[in-house]
Amino acid sequence: MSNMTRRGFITSTTLLGVGLTIDSVSASIKPMDKQHFSVEDTKKDADHYWRQQGYTKIAAASLISGIDYNDGINYDDSIQDYDPDQAQFLFQPNSRVEDIVNKHKPGTLPLFTILGFSWPLDSDFTGPTILVFDYLINHLKIDPSKLKITTTVLAEGLFPLFDSYGVSLSKIRLRSLEEAKDAGDGSGWFSPKDHPAAPAIPTYSIEYVLTHKQKKGDVAATTYEIELAEIGLKNDQGFAGGIGLERLTMARNNRAMYWDDHLPICKHAMLVAAQHEQKQLPLGYYKILGLQPNND
Repeated sequence: MSNMTRRGFITSTTLLGVGLTIDSVSASIKPMDKQHFSVEDTKKDADHYWRQQGYTKIAAASLISGIDYNDGINYDDSIQDYDPDQAQFLFQPNSRVEDIVNKHKPGTLPLFTILGFSWPLDSDFTGPTILVFDYLINHLKIDPSKLKITTTVLAEGLFPLFDSYGVSLSKIRLRSLEEAKDAGDGSGWFSPKDHPAAPAIPTYSIEYVLTHKQKKGDVAATTYEIELAEIGLKNDQGFAGGIGLERLTMARNNRAMYWDDHLPICKHAMLVAAQHEQKQLPLGYYKILGLQPNND
């Protein structure tokens, strides 16, 4: 989740080449069928689309944050200093120690990429939503009947716009503002506990309903939801939002990705980051990979 109120709380270091390294490892995962899109395909599509909209790509921060929060691993794209007067986007690699408890759930990955983007302060309230839904539905051809939205009454002004894209009121789940703030998970409000920047951002999240027979021989299809995006509502710092590239790729393929399959990608990316910046591997590296320190 991007957050323009969190700018500048840490000096970010650009990790040259790591994006390409992650992509090259991701590309090594074999397509499962002829309709398969890779994460790299989705990344290329996103890069093309956002540039077409007049956006400027900026450098991502290091996967290794250098701070104690999230055991030394970058949590989100909030450390990136978006220019409030410019339309910018980036591809930010992240990993979250808190996700370990959910590693058995389809779609939860040890390493993921946020397509983070901002809007200038003078943007219209509806502009970001039009941009995001045009990207998802018109550009990538995501089926709107499989989309849901979770938010609070603060997003009521966008409900007619959601409906115009095929996400009717029946697909919108309203949380009380108190519940959303208490959760702080980006589905109505973004404020992760103990986050060093103490963000407090009203949002809406976009979920996709996956229905797929994951294994040959399965009699019934498995149905579950994955969160695709968290979009911030306009505040005095402007707009910001984030889309998960891996989750978006799952939606395009209607097929989940799994934690264990992506552990080699995560390990490789962290090793490259540590070597490039001459940093020690963070504690989070060992926790996520299930290793003891100095036993990697």
